[in-house]
Amino acid sequence: MASSNPACTKTLLNDKTFSDVKIRQIKDGEVKEYNAQKAILCSHFKWFLKALTVNFKEASESVIKVHDDGPAHFKVMLEFFYMDGFAFPAKVSTRGSMTDTIFDKHFMIPIGFNALADKYELFHLTTHVAVYLEQALEEFGARISNQQISEMVDRYYEQCHRMQMAVVFNYY
Repeated sequence: MASSNPACTKTLLNDKTFSDVKIRQIKDGEVKEYNAQKAILCSHFKWFLKALTVNFKEASESVIKVHDDGPAHFKVMLEFFYMDGFAFPAKVSTRGSMTDTIFDKHFMIPIGFNALADKYELFHLTTHVAVYLEQALEEFGARISNQQISEMVDRYYEQCHRMQMAVVFNYY
């Protein structure tokens, strides 16, 4: 029996020969396109499974448009499934204050992935991110400023579509 080969699967992302769907990712006028396979997308993403099998226009079109996702996060999210996972940045023991680079790498970027995981119903990616963030908080938590905590909360709610809708719904 053949075993799964993540290196082989990775080559399928953006492979025009075996692609049966194109993803057009759009944010703030910036457009990225990915050649993908419906079988791989549907096996990992509930969102794509619904879009490609139910009475949505995407089910009958060769291009799926997705909006408002950060391009870098979206690309890495696709690679996560084509590669059978990825590793977040290795933790680095540092002393002193939390630098912007360390803060972005260990907190802001994973929060962006969590928002995408929530949007696309990728609960195992959400779990992966939560475990990583818990470890990062254990290592760096004492050095996070109040301003940085505020930035993390803002980033999460800015990117989390479900929470935006809940806030709007409860406000009106």
